[in-house]
Amino acid sequence: PNIVPLSKDHHFGLLHVWKIRQGLKKDIAPARIAQYVVFHWEHEQKAHFEEEEKYLFPYITNKLIDQALEEHHLLRNLIAQITTQPTAALLEEYATRLNDHIRYEERVLFPYMEENLSEEQLTEIGKNLSAECVPLYQAQGAGTKTAFSKSDFLSLDCKLHRGRHLRSPVSFIHHSR
Repeated sequence: PNIVPLSKDHHFGLLHVWKIRQGLKKDIAPARIAQYVVFHWEHEQKAHFEEEEKYLFPYITNKLIDQALEEHHLLRNLIAQITTQPTAALLEEYATRLNDHIRYEERVLFPYMEENLSEEQLTEIGKNLSAECVPLYQAQGAGTKTAFSKSDFLSLDCKLHRGRHLRSPVSFIHHSR
């Protein structure tokens, strides 16, 4: 799959941005939205950044990678601020910057890497992403801790460790039918 798992993460990142904006639009308390943001960070986004930085970015050293790393640093700082003093303005800034970062990686950085890395390098990246051990976590409602390898989930087309089946304990978006 090469870097496809990272692109799939981006889909969920954009959904995360949408949920933050919906919460703000519905005047949900910033502290409540911040709980959701921190949950997403701890269960998905943090691991995604670490995987990019460990398995993808080392292959190329240029201004495109520098920009991605600067954006990761900025987003980490925003998370730290949101954790301690959430405001609607800070949450909107985070949502905007995360959205822009994902769009940058998908429209500029990833196509550049796919065009400039060899097939062998892309295959190695894909193997590294597939072999990454999933951290121990507490599955909501299960009451047990389990460790899985990414290959277990790839075979099921599922990314449990990235929050695909974890539900945030902070819910503020309700879909009507």
